[in-house]
Amino acid sequence: MSWPLLLHFLFFSIALLALSKGADYFVTYSSRMAKRFGISDMVVGLTITSIGTSLPELAASISAAIKDHTPVIIGNVVGSNIANIGLILGLAAMIHPFFTEKKLHFRDSMVMLGSTVLFLLFTWNGSFELWEGLVFLILYAAYMVQIIKSEVDPNQPGGLEDKHKLPFIWKPFLWEAFVTALSCLAVGFGANYLINEAIVLSQQMGVSESVIGLTLIAVGTSLPELLVSVSSVRQGKAEMVIGNILGSNIANLLLILGASSMINVLQVSKSDVLIMTPIMILFTLLGVGFIFSKRDIAKVQGGFLMALYSGFVVLAFFQGWS
Repeated sequence: MSWPLLLHFLFFSIALLALSKGADYFVTYSSRMAKRFGISDMVVGLTITSIGTSLPELAASISAAIKDHTPVIIGNVVGSNIANIGLILGLAAMIHPFFTEKKLHFRDSMVMLGSTVLFLLFTWNGSFELWEGLVFLILYAAYMVQIIKSEVDPNQPGGLEDKHKLPFIWKPFLWEAFVTALSCLAVGFGANYLINEAIVLSQQMGVSESVIGLTLIAVGTSLPELLVSVSSVRQGKAEMVIGNILGSNIANLLLILGASSMINVLQVSKSDVLIMTPIMILFTLLGVGFIFSKRDIAKVQGGFLMALYSGFVVLAFFQGWS
């Protein structure tokens, strides 16, 4: 491997770090600001935190749309969704087998599966256009409203408010606002340079932009979910692992593709339509199948998912080089 290529990998990693840490600080400090206005932990979790965990993918995709490198966006979304199930769910099961409450995840599993199939139908003609993105954004808004309605008890007044809100004190509030603004700049900087370096890497390695999105960007932007899931499964919080994966996959499809298509028409290659998207559907079906299985999601299933994911990465690079 040449020194220039190693240098670009280093720049790519620095941009990814700025993007991930910026998103992390954004969630932490904007959540504190929300609590000072009396917004409950539940609503903060369903809005700021859920969108914040998808902020790296969202920022990278918007940057790619502005720069007219839309194959990176498709690769990022498809690759992230496959990584969430093949890599994250697989690794979590390998570390500690777990059992899930099926009824808790029925709605989200069906939304994820439906969104994945709808994505295939919309991109079958080789593009994902503005009106299709608008449909996805409307579906995501409806999904978020449904989540909030299901979590708030209508018989309990003040369900959206936090009884233990943080006191509104100007000095810490201004500091939180400053860090939140700074984190947004870090996200913007990271996303911009991540896409720049991704394009350079694709050219120097001789692979398509879509492959870089499917692999390097997808895995890199999924690292926060990976760390959270590993920590959660070690603490016996299996439902958090599943909820994290389902929520992330839904946001990747409905929110990120929807928002990106408002900026630019997303071009989808034949290999993405005929090979990569069906693979994403296969992983989605496997994930839903394991979630609703009567048995634990154990090391055997985890090893199977990780082996499939390894095969997918090899296939992605083979397709990109050929």
